Order: sequence, then C-alpha cells, then structure tokens
Amino acid sequence: MDIELPIDNIYSNLEAEWAKFVQQMQPLHWEGLAVLLHEQDIVNRLDTVARSSYITANQLIDEINTFALNSIGDVVIDTSSEIPVIEMEDIENLRMLMQWAIDHTLVYQ
Repeated sequence: MDIELPIDNIYSNLEAEWAKFVQQMQPLHWEGLAVLLHEQDIVNRLDTVARSSYITANQLIDEINTFALNSIGDVVIDTSSEIPVIEMEDIENLRMLMQWAIDHTLVYQ
C-alpha cells in the first residue's frame, strides 16, 4: 500500500528559512533567479522574463527580495548598481536551492 506524504515533506531537507523562501517562489521568480545566477546578459534577460508576466524587472527583483526578507531576514539581490547581482553570501545557497527546485520539478530546465 502506497502512502502519500503531505506536500510539505518535500521541504523537509531544507532549512526552515529557505523552505519558507521556496514556498513563496513562483515559476517567474525561479526564472529570474536563474538569470541572475547565470550572470550573462542579466538586464535584457531579466526584462524578458518580467515582461512575460506583464511586470518590470525591478518588480520581479523586489518580489524575490521581499520573499527573502520575509523568510531569511535579508535581501538576496543587490540592486545598488545598474546591473542587479546576487549577494555574495547567498550565491551558494541559491545555487543549491535552484538545483533542489530542478530536482523537485519546481523549475524546468
């Protein structure tokens, strides 16, 4: 007999803060995060991702940073320069989360 586990169990191997962050993310946010992690043609690619949902790149970044602020207590994207970048202290965690999301089919490659 197969027992279905609650969906929350897929987050059990994440730290609580990052699990809360992941639960807020929608496909649009994952796409934006992937662009930032890839670090190539960020401005144009972020704009394309954001426009697909009728928002601006700044709104997309603000949403991701709001999710981060509400869950881990700090922003993950630095917007102080013309080109937004992932905060250095968060790069590894976000790369691991991106891979986790791909492995759990929350993000399609």
